[in-house]
Amino acid sequence: MRKIFIVKALLIVFVFAIVIGGTFPVRQAAVENEKLNHYDTQIEQNLELARVRYNRLLANPGANLDDLLNARSELATALWAKQEFQEAVQLYTMQMAATWGLKPNAYNEKWVNACRQLADIHRDANQMEAALICYKSVYDHDSKYLPADDLRVVRDLNNLAMIYYMRGTGFEEKDKRHKDFAQAETYLKQVLTLLEKAGLSKSSRAATAYWNLYLVVRDQDRALDAESYRKLAEGLDKSMNRLCREP
Repeated sequence: MRKIFIVKALLIVFVFAIVIGGTFPVRQAAVENEKLNHYDTQIEQNLELARVRYNRLLANPGANLDDLLNARSELATALWAKQEFQEAVQLYTMQMAATWGLKPNAYNEKWVNACRQLADIHRDANQMEAALICYKSVYDHDSKYLPADDLRVVRDLNNLAMIYYMRGTGFEEKDKRHKDFAQAETYLKQVLTLLEKAGLSKSSRAATAYWNLYLVVRDQDRALDAESYRKLAEGLDKSMNRLCREP
């Protein structure tokens, strides 16, 4: 009896293996679909919760300003995640107005963060002109109130280089493309100058700047210059055991 039971059990396992193996691609697709649906649901839930929290604070005349700023930023971020850019832009525009006068004639971090986030949303919405205005405003403010070698200025220069490169790729006319690529190149060279002054000329930041320079110079059809930047980038990556895929 025991032998018969074992044979039957093995047959059942064998049959189950065939069924599981045959349906695996279907089940895998179902799992992936469930993940996507769950992600969409989570985004929707986060958005609704953020909207409830923001509206509650907005209706409270005695609400703390920082709490209101955080709730507005949370709602805008949730809208951004859902790619509802227009309302997110409106909220960050309100955020800039609410923070502008907080520190007159001094460095205003809250305003900078609001303006930079607004720039990021404009960039993701492919509104390059608006993004450029915001990134430039942040750079002007940081340049006025921060030390010249502050890494936040380096960040701003990188953002400007990025947006000029992205805008340039959208032009069909070669001269317009190359003009924006050349401006991106100028900003990236400024990045490297500041990194050198800060003692970071051998850092991962510098390697990234060289890779970006390789990209914008290559797309100006300057193959020899691009190759020199590529070698510098690879050399820094190798010195740090840093694996980086060529752009």
